Amino acid sequence: NCLMCRPVIGMAVFTRRMNTWLLEDANDAVDLAGGNGKAPAVKLVTLGTDLHGVRLESHTQADDFAGSRLSILIPWQEDVVRVFSEDIAYTNRDACGPESPLRDPCYSWQRADSFTAVPGQDYDDLVLTGSGTQPPPDLDKAQAPPLHHARGKQQQPPMPPTAIPYTSVERLRFKDGKYVPLPDTDTSVPAH
Repeated sequence: NCLMCRPVIGMAVFTRRMNTWLLEDANDAVDLAGGNGKAPAVKLVTLGTDLHGVRLESHTQADDFAGSRLSILIPWQEDVVRVFSEDIAYTNRDACGPESPLRDPCYSWQRADSFTAVPGQDYDDLVLTGSGTQPPPDLDKAQAPPLHHARGKQQQPPMPPTAIPYTSVERLRFKDGKYVPLPDTDTSVPAH
């Protein structure tokens, strides 16, 4: 079980003309995706009228965290390219709470992806809707809290900070072979 082992992903696009399949676009190594030595989940997605791509969802799991990453691959200018790749979920499970060494709060967040048609545009916008909890902004992971002493008695350390709610809606538009955030969109992704 190799945490960071990820397969190299290649992709080819074929077109059927008459009774023959012709290679249109190809890339032997368009992405590294997957996790723990396993291939990502693969899904064909519609990105606009007669425009398609491949959605890769990679999962990584360790003893103290789990996360997911989304990549979108498309045929573009006689090649196959990765037009988007970002984290879409994370949890610090089993490495949090008052009994953990760093006493970090437990948190878990995710971002759901969808495509929305835009009048006059060939490619749909990518919308990421985030929800869950995130660590507080002042979380100092560099130090464990000290024990407090009062008149020779050991007191319990203060409770660790609590996770705070996380919500966001990020909208990205296809431009020059990439999905890029629109101005004034929420691009926040919790730290981890």
